[in-house]
Amino acid sequence: MSYSFVLFDFDGTLCDSAEGIIQGMNLTFAAQGRPRPSDDAVRGVIGLRIEECFLRLCPDLAPEDIPTWIAIYREEYLSRGHLLNRLFPGVEETLAGLKRRGVIVGVASNKGQPGLERAVESLGIGAYCDLLAGARTDLPRKPDPGFYRSCIAPSLPGIAPDQVLMVGDTSTDLRFASNVGMPACYAAWGYGNREECLALRPRYVSESPALLAGIWK
Repeated sequence: MSYSFVLFDFDGTLCDSAEGIIQGMNLTFAAQGRPRPSDDAVRGVIGLRIEECFLRLCPDLAPEDIPTWIAIYREEYLSRGHLLNRLFPGVEETLAGLKRRGVIVGVASNKGQPGLERAVESLGIGAYCDLLAGARTDLPRKPDPGFYRSCIAPSLPGIAPDQVLMVGDTSTDLRFASNVGMPACYAAWGYGNREECLALRPRYVSESPALLAGIWK
């Protein structure tokens, strides 16, 4: 199958960002005088909306306190956490190969837009990306199809959702694809729960970035 556009999740799909996210969460919890969550617990929420991350990691957190926690986390991540990011093996070569095929490449993330842009540039993959769609204040986020309509579709005139392949490592990404009408590829090398993701019946399953090229053959 040939797709005109491929849309990648960022954390856990293109970028092995767990170390920086865990550090940012630890510093945020410490700043708020709370015991830090386990590393596995943090990995388990990567890809969710940041508000949901905090509520899962700290269920008794008062809703009115969430904006303060988010501000602390983002300050820590933007100043230090992003420096720990690294690409998963084979990602850059895969992106370069897609560009040689003439495929449009985008990134769709629940990471805030400024953080996404900074992370992509710091990893040196900005030249491969035609579209960066991160979370914006007061706009929908994955898996809400409104995220596609507001942040992605305007950049893809004439391209139907069934010509867009969504590649992501979590159920959030796969449900987003289903809600929009996009075929999905489960990025099994990432952080998502494998059983949960396979239960959503993605069209493709890839065990590594390098194997994605086989979809276009």
